[in-house]
Amino acid sequence: MGLALVLGAYLAEWLLRGVADTLPWLYSSLGVTLIAVLIFAILFRMSWVAGFHAAEHQVVHTIEQGEELIPANVRAKPRVHPRCGTNLAVALTLLFATWELGQQLSDVLPGIPMMLGLILVYVGYRPLGAIAQLCITTRPPTPGQIENGIRAGQELLRRYQGMVGIEASPLRRVWNTGLLQVSTGLSLTLMLVNLIGPG
Repeated sequence: MGLALVLGAYLAEWLLRGVADTLPWLYSSLGVTLIAVLIFAILFRMSWVAGFHAAEHQVVHTIEQGEELIPANVRAKPRVHPRCGTNLAVALTLLFATWELGQQLSDVLPGIPMMLGLILVYVGYRPLGAIAQLCITTRPPTPGQIENGIRAGQELLRRYQGMVGIEASPLRRVWNTGLLQVSTGLSLTLMLVNLIGPG
């Protein structure tokens, strides 16, 4: 995921540098970010990770509905999950985009784009997150990906049985979200790219 983000950023910068003189509004922080997100979306959708991500969601739906973890039940479940981290990524992207737009329009419409952006994030991040999950961060999983998801779900349930009645600490809850692991992976990828990439 980190490599797709970095590659998207480099490709967007490279592509838009060619139109900097003719379309300066496009060769801006906002324009480069939007094109980078588009490239990332294409790369992520094409990756094998999107299939595993979908299988994970389908397994979670199956567990939450109390059904047996078998391929037919899992395959019948939706790929979109309301608590997916994609929703958070969409919210942050919307905030950044409206912030950048607000900076560009600050002389004409002071404060209005940011206020509209906050409203859009509050009202629309889940529906837009669901669309992003369906179109970008998941794709129909292969039978092997579903089997892998089922094994992971069964292991999760085995571990959970031993923890019934035990309240997780706040630090454990944060760790279990996966955000720290994703952030660490992205940070390490960026550091590696900065060490070996062009200056």
